[in-house]
Amino acid sequence: MSIRIKLILTYVAMVTLSVIIVTVAGMTMMAAAISGVVEAIQEEAPIEDVFYSAVDILADFKQVETYDPEKITDVTFAESINEKAQTFSGFLITEIDGQYHSYSDQILSEQFYEKLKLVPGRTTNYQHGDMNNLIDEGDQTFVVIKHTFTTTAEPINYYLAVDVSRIKQNVSKSYGLGFIKVLIALILIIVLPIVWITSRDIIRPLRKLEEGANHIKQGNLDFTMTSKNYNEIGRVIRAFEKMRVELKKSIESQLQVEDNRKELISNISHDLKTPITSIKGYVEGIRDGVAQSPEKLAKYLDVIYHKSEDMDHLIDDLFLFSKLDLKRVPFDLEKVQLLPFYQSCMEELHLEYDKKGIHITSNYAANENATLTMDSQKIKRVILNVVNNAIKFMDKEEKLLDINFT
Repeated sequence: MSIRIKLILTYVAMVTLSVIIVTVAGMTMMAAAISGVVEAIQEEAPIEDVFYSAVDILADFKQVETYDPEKITDVTFAESINEKAQTFSGFLITEIDGQYHSYSDQILSEQFYEKLKLVPGRTTNYQHGDMNNLIDEGDQTFVVIKHTFTTTAEPINYYLAVDVSRIKQNVSKSYGLGFIKVLIALILIIVLPIVWITSRDIIRPLRKLEEGANHIKQGNLDFTMTSKNYNEIGRVIRAFEKMRVELKKSIESQLQVEDNRKELISNISHDLKTPITSIKGYVEGIRDGVAQSPEKLAKYLDVIYHKSEDMDHLIDDLFLFSKLDLKRVPFDLEKVQLLPFYQSCMEELHLEYDKKGIHITSNYAANENATLTMDSQKIKRVILNVVNNAIKFMDKEEKLLDINFT
């Protein structure tokens, strides 16, 4: 269910229940009571600050309970909650291992702590209350909200005590304590569902998105983000996760391409070094007078010539790979008859390798009239390079190569 629909349904339910309560309590009484409450609240702080502080406290409770339960016993965390509660004339009391600790400057009586034990915890839907959470202390009246953390070894209770003395005085002038109960019930019905929906469906998912964005900012893509909700923010979280997966694949692909490029350059550098070393050796032999006869000199020069051709091929390959990497290689695509293309390739191979004593056999198994759209020059070069590499790494005395063209 989308957040929009949830808020609409919650609004409808709140309006319906409010109408019932207003009808029972009486239009005149309700108007006067609300006027007294608003007046009392505005004397302490703007209503916006009160609402935002309540949302922040509830969100902090959920955040710590879910992701950082060790903070529950941290005095600094408790002091931050107490500071936010002071916005609406409240303060915090903690109960850890049966020991109470108040963060208020006010000294509380033993009777106050005895009554504190009777305060019920919040219900799941926040729509039912028990007036045991009203505690009188001298001439003051406090509404106490209890939150129990169960993620620790022993349950820990946080009590938020809110001074409602001014509200009580304004309302009780005309209507007494009974109307305060009706009014507080109305506030619980209206405010807490909105706070609960805001915390569960908006604040927590947004913090999750913020955490994921920080991971990506730090270069960490090894995490996952899931959402069981199918509302607007749930869809955003799933889209964020898809983006993370695609980004990780893209980076891994780029790293693989970079590794392949480095390996290619290393291999070509090694292949270039071999003919250069050979040429250097034969040149030194000629210079030192080793090739004294014309036949031996011709043989040395022939070897140097062939090694130079090998280097020329390697340099051409390196240049081609560079252009492929930069995506600057133009392709001249045309419809080619396969049989003449096959015959041309075989003719070049026989001309080059027959004189080297390499026996090449071939078989054309495709249709005689078959055609293919391709760049014939570049495909021929690929075939010649594959054959050249196959011959280069032959380890048998009798060198045979069988080519099947299908």
